[in-house]
Amino acid sequence: TELREHLGRSIVPPARLVRFIENHDEARAAAAFGREQSMAAATMVATLPGLRLFHDGQLEGKLVRLPVQLGREPDEVPDVEISTFYHRLLTISNSTAFHEGTWSLLKADPAWEGNPSYQNLLSWTWNYEKKQKIVAVNFAPNASQGRLRLPAPGVPVTIVRLHDELHDTEYIGDLAELQGPGLYVELGPWQAHIFDVIAD
Repeated sequence: TELREHLGRSIVPPARLVRFIENHDEARAAAAFGREQSMAAATMVATLPGLRLFHDGQLEGKLVRLPVQLGREPDEVPDVEISTFYHRLLTISNSTAFHEGTWSLLKADPAWEGNPSYQNLLSWTWNYEKKQKIVAVNFAPNASQGRLRLPAPGVPVTIVRLHDELHDTEYIGDLAELQGPGLYVELGPWQAHIFDVIAD
């Protein structure tokens, strides 16, 4: 996809980029993209390298863009789902790994022959000291499957536990599979994983 190509070829050092999906000049993210797609985009912004900006009202899922000439905005009921999502996302992305770690883009492979949906998956890792984070985002309106080849842990292990911090679920991976065919990922439309890797 164009997004993957952009992430892979940026001529600006990633840490010097400024990322955002909403500002005062454009339509609100939740209105422009819809709830699910805006949350997928926010997951990317919060976990990619660079300065991450969030606009006033974005965390509440506001839909009405306030022209800069007006000093008062209309009352809007916060979107509970979006507010809950952002609270969790910003708590997760506050980890030192996402700020001081080493970022690497991951390549997705087909989950099986003849399935091109892996091209919808965007994924990267952050490594900091003994911490490792893996982010996988399906930036598409259809379910997508793929396999991610993961870098080897820094210590000898056979079992890798993957705690999805976004959904508070856990997966168990065999190291041989993760480094062979790769981690199998299946995500619904606009869904994402943020894995905390725990090597046993």
